[in-house]
Amino acid sequence: MSLPIIDLKSVEVRTPKEGGQNYWEVSWSAGGEKVWFRSETELSMTSESAVCAFLLHTLAAKTEFRFEQGLDSGFLENLPEIRKVVRSFWGYNAALPDFPVANHTHRILPKTGMFFTGGVDSFFTLKRNQDDVSSLINVHGFDISTKDRERFKASAEGINLVGQTLGLDVIFVETNLRENTVFQILRWSQTHVAGLASVAHMLPTSVGVVRVASSDVAPPHGSHPDLDNLWGSGRVRLLNDEHDITRFEKIKEIVHWAPAQKFLKVCWENLSAELNCGKCEKCLRTQVAIKAAGGDLSLFDTFSEQDLPSSIEDLPLARPHLLKQWRQLCDAVEEPALTSAIENLLRRSTTFKVVKQSKIKVLLKRLLGRS
Repeated sequence: MSLPIIDLKSVEVRTPKEGGQNYWEVSWSAGGEKVWFRSETELSMTSESAVCAFLLHTLAAKTEFRFEQGLDSGFLENLPEIRKVVRSFWGYNAALPDFPVANHTHRILPKTGMFFTGGVDSFFTLKRNQDDVSSLINVHGFDISTKDRERFKASAEGINLVGQTLGLDVIFVETNLRENTVFQILRWSQTHVAGLASVAHMLPTSVGVVRVASSDVAPPHGSHPDLDNLWGSGRVRLLNDEHDITRFEKIKEIVHWAPAQKFLKVCWENLSAELNCGKCEKCLRTQVAIKAAGGDLSLFDTFSEQDLPSSIEDLPLARPHLLKQWRQLCDAVEEPALTSAIENLLRRSTTFKVVKQSKIKVLLKRLLGRS
């Protein structure tokens, strides 16, 4: 059976002068579906952009490329190393396509941007590098769906406010990449930085270096210093911010910083009309961390006042990989009611984990005929 084609021969670039629209648009076909990127900031179509978006899928033997344009030689040199890292993370071992080399040279623009969502990782990276960063880049369609116009409007207002406060340009790019059927074959946790790199390669006339906020998620994961920096080329460099810093350490760094207090957006469950629902596990964990770090929750405009201990008691469970964070917070908070609520959450989450593991072991023994 033939694999879906990423067709770089079908590339279209539309400028604001064409068709009366007020945005730039770049598009190509992926599996017969149109993938598009739009922005009021100038976008450039580069082969590197499309390869970033779908290289992991190709290494997983899920797609093929059809192309005419060559790739930057520096980008090509990174591809074997990307394959090596991806193989160690997920076992993807398909051969690299035989990409041609582009017959051109570029210089890196001496301007630095950073991808910015308004989350803890974003604010930490921004605070550490604000003297170096000239632009904030936000992608509508990644953490907020292109169909959710109201939530994006509220998010954009907050990001613009941060940009104005710090004297930074703000670049918004909208894309339907995450809605593409082929792109969805792999998990977003694997592909998210590759997707960001795809956007970065469309902005060489605006930025030459783009920072990516570090993650505290252990590999295998789509963001890691061993992988993120490899998505760059001779025209656009990607930099992963300092790694191995816990989320709580990041919150300690930003908890008294006015821009973060004005617009800290951490919620991904979208359980309410607000940018932060305040009730999901991540919202609650963040609010507890702010208090544990010595912050004043009443100063954070994106969180409403509530009874935190009661809300934590209402949480069913904390996922296993987050238990370490909750234990750290339990040790750091100084409010007895909050400590008790976290201890109860840890107790029921740990009990569930043990019971689940026991059931899996019993099932395996039965399958193996040992019981």
